[in-house]
Amino acid sequence: MKTLLGIAALLAFAASPALAIVQTGFHLGIDRNGHETYEREFGSDLGDDEVVTIFSHDIKDPILAGVHLFVDILPFIDLEAGIESSFAKYKYEYQAAGLALRDQEVTYGRIALYGSGKFHFISLPMFRLYVGGGAGYHLITPLFGEELVREELESGGDYDLDLGDILSRRSHFGLHVLGGVRLQPVFLPFALSLEGRYFMLPENEFGDETNKFLSFTLGLDFGA
Repeated sequence: MKTLLGIAALLAFAASPALAIVQTGFHLGIDRNGHETYEREFGSDLGDDEVVTIFSHDIKDPILAGVHLFVDILPFIDLEAGIESSFAKYKYEYQAAGLALRDQEVTYGRIALYGSGKFHFISLPMFRLYVGGGAGYHLITPLFGEELVREELESGGDYDLDLGDILSRRSHFGLHVLGGVRLQPVFLPFALSLEGRYFMLPENEFGDETNKFLSFTLGLDFGA
């Protein structure tokens, strides 16, 4: 968080028109972090022979939306800070110990506060190609899977679980690299950007494959 606070302070200082061109905007896109159908049968750890059956339907690539602040502060480096969220609905099924089959729709998603630096290696009056990187603080949901269910069975001590309640977001501090193209017509008060980012987050305690993924966004910035 100290890194993000430092970035925010730098952006606030840079917001003076004498120092930088500042634009605010929003971006839309997808996280390329969908997952295929998941199904498991396993014996419980509660001291008997009951079998637990879990089934998770396909998770589509989450839809992403966010807002950001863009600062053109140096000849070849731009800064950006923002907040974004991505989400996708999916269904799961759970059955154990003679209980009725339980199914529920839940949300798989991510909320992030991030900061990025962008080096433009080709810069023309209305066109820039850039690469860069940054860091962020992410809240991301775990996947409905065997390790998650086992943990909840052990901690709860019985089979009567409302697993929708335990699919809460876990926090992760992670890095990303990026590349993109930015178009800013000199006769219009906005800019367009098409950007790809690759996120590298720590693996969660359940071993989910949710920590490394691509996102693609289309951004629109307004300002001087």
